[in-house]
Amino acid sequence: MDDSENRAYHRPVWDDDGRFHYEIIPQAKEKNYVAVCLKPADKVIPVIFLPGVMGSNLKNEDGEVWQFSAPSLKKWPLANAKKRKELLDPKTTSVDDSGDILNDGADGKKFPSRRERGWGGAFYKSYGEALDRLQYLLSDDDILMDNYFREAQLQTARQRFTGVRIGDELPEQVLTEEETAHGHRFLYPLHVFGYNWLQSNADSATLLGTYIRKVLGEYHGRLAVNRVILVTHSMGGLVARHYSENMNGRENILGIVHGVMPDLGSPAAYRRMKTGERGVTGMIIGDSAEKLMPVLAQSPGPLQLLPGRAYGPGWLKIEGSSQRMSLPVDDPYKEIYLNKADWWRLCEQDLLLGDTEKEWEDYQDRIKVDVKKFIEELNGKY
Repeated sequence: MDDSENRAYHRPVWDDDGRFHYEIIPQAKEKNYVAVCLKPADKVIPVIFLPGVMGSNLKNEDGEVWQFSAPSLKKWPLANAKKRKELLDPKTTSVDDSGDILNDGADGKKFPSRRERGWGGAFYKSYGEALDRLQYLLSDDDILMDNYFREAQLQTARQRFTGVRIGDELPEQVLTEEETAHGHRFLYPLHVFGYNWLQSNADSATLLGTYIRKVLGEYHGRLAVNRVILVTHSMGGLVARHYSENMNGRENILGIVHGVMPDLGSPAAYRRMKTGERGVTGMIIGDSAEKLMPVLAQSPGPLQLLPGRAYGPGWLKIEGSSQRMSLPVDDPYKEIYLNKADWWRLCEQDLLLGDTEKEWEDYQDRIKVDVKKFIEELNGKY
């Protein structure tokens, strides 16, 4: 480089269509001005986040049903069991994408707005800050460009983790410098797939396929590869797995990152049905079986979190004055979920409200068709 050069760096200016240009003021030749245009990553790999149970906002024809907002939250403390069952009905609710979003304009024009990318469908109390942080980390290549304009050179999050072994990670899985550099070549817009967690996860998986195709279409001409990365939390992992493994969805997926997915089911789903939800969430959705059981009994999604056959025997410990048992011995569906007589049964008919005989018959069909089929067909598939 000629020492007499008057060198200046220029950031890209993003356009509404996701392209970019540079704003450079012409200079006289004798000034020996050199404009260095910093080229950003411009090829896109979309990332789609799937929330867990109770993690998506819901509405019905009358407005907000499940959202972290005053109009929604004030409905619950005084709501009786009948009102809760009416509000949280999988047949009358749908995703509400009008929820709060943290730092909606933070991504500029590189991507569609966070609202357009579905962030408003995630329950803000659970995911608002986490989504903002995840997008920041996915966009940490901005740090590399900022380094041209400051003396102290900062590292990106990916650079800080290069060569670092995390937990029980195998040595050969440690992030290398080459992988870090390769990752910085792409843009990762974070989308949110909100889904009705009351309905069957199989139905949500069908909608996920439609959403993935929509997202890929939005970045037509900008894609690095015609696939997405899925990041899931809890029950969202079951939705993604069903789409990937039982609906030939692999061809649209570059990779999946699961967080606390109940891959074999969770005994907590049984406890929630029998005793209600705990903590602040329980104050809202129902802190007793009387309040929550009528809701869960009509909702395939939460029921599909129950342990299947592969979970194994003996996860339910029953202790009384005259007996000690560990169930199931063999079949959780017959011994626990469809059990109508024993006190440890999952569902109590007299708490189902309305025509309890018909409600019980509907619940039985739900377990046999929606729940058992979903759980057992997904077993062992990753």
